[in-house]
Amino acid sequence: GRFISKLRSPVVHFRISGDITEVTTKRVQAHMKKLSYLTPKVLAVSVNSCRGSFVQAEILSDTFKKFALSKECPFYTFAEDYALGPGYCLLSSGNQAFADIHSILGGISTSFQQLGLQQFAKDFSIEPVFIAAGKNKIRLNPFEKVKPDDEKWIKQLLNSRQELMKKHVLSHRKNLQVNPQNEKEILGGEIYSAKKAIEVGLIDGVKEISSFAEQEFAGVKVWDYKVAGKERRYVARGEIEKWIENANQGYLSQEEILEMMNEICQYGLSHRMEAKLN
Repeated sequence: GRFISKLRSPVVHFRISGDITEVTTKRVQAHMKKLSYLTPKVLAVSVNSCRGSFVQAEILSDTFKKFALSKECPFYTFAEDYALGPGYCLLSSGNQAFADIHSILGGISTSFQQLGLQQFAKDFSIEPVFIAAGKNKIRLNPFEKVKPDDEKWIKQLLNSRQELMKKHVLSHRKNLQVNPQNEKEILGGEIYSAKKAIEVGLIDGVKEISSFAEQEFAGVKVWDYKVAGKERRYVARGEIEKWIENANQGYLSQEEILEMMNEICQYGLSHRMEAKLN
């Protein structure tokens, strides 16, 4: 009886890494269904993510909170290398949030990036054709300069999303040291070290899951569940330079140039291509 009881009352630990996506959520929820018979001592979630979907981060937060509530156990979160953007939104939802001394935290903001391909298309005699029914079907066309209406539209979307993120963080971090003087910094995308994050109330202290489990739950079994999101693939700078050089020297066909452009657009390399294309 005592041995079975110990098995049924472990520390349940989820490690969320990589991009937070719908796949991440589905994997976590699939694991959760298998844990219904447990009465865990604590639900611990480690976060190592700086990208992904804020929607999925919020769904994950709700999933973990409901599980902890149903099991009447605390829910603690731990940052590893990064807990930025969606990663921090997930981190902030714990009853208490901790980080490693070297963690990077925050990044509560929204942004939009797009690769401008006007000059590129002109240099390589590419004439894109878009046909659509509906005035607003085509927005932010990368082959045209950004239109004022499109810029206004995307800013409204970003601001709306930013407000929702701020509301999420403020509802979970009751001791966040926000005032009119620092709100634009703390809730406007600033990134903090663990020490500074404690000062402003983004986290509650410096701890990592292994030492925490040993100190607070000595002798209790830790059940680890690793959920790795897709790591975003980045085209190396050398690849881009080689592409541009080959295109300039006429070594690429138009089909290869279009394939190259699709590759660049897919991975959002506006900051790396800007100097080369303008």
